[in-house]
Amino acid sequence: MNVAGGIRKAFLRTVFKAVLGAVLLSSAQCGKKSKDLVGEIIPAKPFVFDTAIVINRGEDDEVTVDPSWLQFRLRVTNSSKSMITLNAFRVSVFDGNSEGKSDDFVPSAIDEDSNQSVWAELAPGESIVLSDLLGNQWSFYMGGLPRPESGEMPKKFRGTITLLGWYGNQDNPEKPVVSEFTFSTQ
Repeated sequence: MNVAGGIRKAFLRTVFKAVLGAVLLSSAQCGKKSKDLVGEIIPAKPFVFDTAIVINRGEDDEVTVDPSWLQFRLRVTNSSKSMITLNAFRVSVFDGNSEGKSDDFVPSAIDEDSNQSVWAELAPGESIVLSDLLGNQWSFYMGGLPRPESGEMPKKFRGTITLLGWYGNQDNPEKPVVSEFTFSTQ
């Protein structure tokens, strides 16, 4: 990746996080969470690993995931009677001491060469595994979680996944939809 591409990527991530934060804050203030968009983490209780891992995502594209980390896939189901477009999700994990981390996942941040701005348009009743859209049974990784003391087992976390989108298709958004579900690690 050249310097200009790296700067562009960093700028786009910063802008996205500011916009996503504003959307999450405004939706949280409304207090309404939709049951029309249902999420499920796979596996139901992910393991937490306390060692770095290098992931090769293709030619000249290696990413190091810092410890502690977890790996997961995400199934999303549209249980409404309308089309729903999913454009982002946020994963927040916390240990028993409220130490934690949040990461935002959007298509353009996963693949900087992609012009994809949404994860999927889901017809009523449709269910997809988001990571499968990336090919080869790909998984999402979340690294840099609070680490255990030396000699201790990896920490256990509880987490929340917030799904963000809107009713309607990509070109014709009608109204926002926000859904949350919780999980815990092993």
